Amino acid sequence: MSGSHQKVLLIVGRGRSGSTILDNILGELDGFFSVGELHNLWKRGLVRSRTCGCGRPLAECPIWISVLETAERNLGAPFPTPDQVVTWQDQFVGPSDTRGLLKTQDGTGAPGLSSYLSVLNSVYGALFETTGARVIVDSSKRPSHAALFHLLSGVTPYFVQLVRDPRAVSSHERA
Repeated sequence: MSGSHQKVLLIVGRGRSGSTILDNILGELDGFFSVGELHNLWKRGLVRSRTCGCGRPLAECPIWISVLETAERNLGAPFPTPDQVVTWQDQFVGPSDTRGLLKTQDGTGAPGLSSYLSVLNSVYGALFETTGARVIVDSSKRPSHAALFHLLSGVTPYFVQLVRDPRAVSSHERA
């Protein structure tokens, strides 16, 4: 699929802001595909074996199996282990990395960042190829994840920032 048509709608905000509800609603639209929090694919999905929205462990979900196989093929090299990807995320995409990522002109300065961007590009490309979607909805929420988008090739990002209304959040504190 042509890079100019790879639209990713990234939901940015805090946890408990309604992002999952918005993500699921948008994912129901014709031509949209919801991936949930793509940032968590590796640590929660593959390392910790959390389940996909289909109810299967992520590594057993037919869609994710196809996406990851396609991403590896698109990468043109063996796919890094999930632990390696998590290491790159911890190194380059933490909460305090947002400003630095926004100032970065390209990802070639740091080998790990360059590798992570290649993996991310291949996964987004594979999502479009596998699902046939016009728009991928990613509710990763992290500003640092959003800051990577100017470094990704072939992806046109759109952003929705959700602001949590504290009156709608239940408190778990006890008196």
